[in-house]
Amino acid sequence: MRVNSNLLIDLMATHSMKIAELSRISGVSCKTIELIVDNINYSTSKDTIIKIARALNVDPIRLEGGKC
Repeated sequence: MRVNSNLLIDLMATHSMKIAELSRISGVSCKTIELIVDNINYSTSKDTIIKIARALNVDPIRLEGGKC
């Protein structure tokens, strides 16, 4: 699964979150979040997307570019 990196960056900015803080809150490694943010051709597991979405208080489908 792919995360919309631009949306992730926008959501992090909205919540005034840096990568380290998102990592701490979500339980996802900084390296994984960096790869997503840098828009590296990186497939992310469903569980990782759910963890990041919960930390940002958004629907996981939205992180994938959905309209929820």
